[in-house]
Amino acid sequence: MLAVVLLASALKLLEVSNQATAWILGGATATATACWYVLRRGRSRPEEQATAAPAPASRPG
Repeated sequence: MLAVVLLASALKLLEVSNQATAWILGGATATATACWYVLRRGRSRPEEQATAAPAPASRPG
């Protein structure tokens, strides 16, 4: 969130139009979301692995 605010502020200081600012912020948000998804795909969080219950062992009986 802070990065979006800082980027918008920098674009306004550079006198970028409102429409261009909106497009740039939208593109940056979409790109960041896609990168986050690709980097996190296939990885599970360590606490999810630690709390996974082991399969019960069968007892001969």
